[in-house]
Amino acid sequence: MKLNKRSRLLLTTSFVATSILGTLAIVHIAAQIFCGLKIAGEKYENVIGIMDTNTLWYNSDSAEELAPIVIIEGSDTEPQILAEPTEVLLYSNAESFEMPKHWGLTAWRMQYYLRAILLVAMVVMLLYFAFATLRGSRSGNLFTKSNLNIIYALVPTSFIYLLVSDNVYTFMQYAISELYSDKASIALHGAITVNAETFIVPLLLIMVAQLYKVAITMNEDDAMTI
Repeated sequence: MKLNKRSRLLLTTSFVATSILGTLAIVHIAAQIFCGLKIAGEKYENVIGIMDTNTLWYNSDSAEELAPIVIIEGSDTEPQILAEPTEVLLYSNAESFEMPKHWGLTAWRMQYYLRAILLVAMVVMLLYFAFATLRGSRSGNLFTKSNLNIIYALVPTSFIYLLVSDNVYTFMQYAISELYSDKASIALHGAITVNAETFIVPLLLIMVAQLYKVAITMNEDDAMTI
């Protein structure tokens, strides 16, 4: 299946536009991964971590367990505005503060490395897929089995990456809960989060892989017919 010049130009332009958007997204994610704690540390030198106070649902029993905090002071003619925190940043005022030792904090740091490795792996696979497609468009071999294997490899990689990203603070929250929950004046609870896109993205990739597989079969049949 050989593409004409106009189709190759459209394909190349699409890849370039996608690459630019993807690069911006990757830079944003990388900044979150590598600079998140550094930014917090500049404001709070002795930062411990970010902690969920509870899984809060509006008008639920769990919401009543949280201690309200005054956000805006009231007066005789104005209401006092209260808020129940769902997430807090913990830090120490002690000058000789040392980060506590706990396996959960170690696992949390390892999550950042795993997240970065998975991100790099997906970028490499997508770049190879793009270059292989552009190269194949010139020779007429647009749909290849190597690209199909890349799509299949992206399914578990993207699932694990999204799952780790959704729960990047889980181990840290577990550690903080064990270390400080008995001394805290508000409830400190970690929660495992699973968003819809964690499942939707891998499922879409599986669908794309099946369509790509059909295209490979049709391409092979055309080559045999010729």
